Amino acid sequence: FRATGVRDLPQSEFGASRIRGQMDCVDESTNTHALLVYLAERKLLRFHKVEDNASRGLFVDGRYPHWTAVISDRGGTEWVVDTWYAPMG
Repeated sequence: FRATGVRDLPQSEFGASRIRGQMDCVDESTNTHALLVYLAERKLLRFHKVEDNASRGLFVDGRYPHWTAVISDRGGTEWVVDTWYAPMG
């Protein structure tokens, strides 16, 4: 969308890094984590705590690597906050 500069397509394929503005899951998880930390510092996450980003897949285990931001609720249950799967905006 040209008016806002959104060019990032969801679920980028391997090799899409050459496309200007395209972000992979590492970029997405880093940005999401930073936003969650920003919200937490302003006491806007009353019921959740920001955790370290998580990853899965190593190629050698037959899975493609993927990174995501994580939060946990007061009971300790961890929740994935993954912006890579859907278009933003």
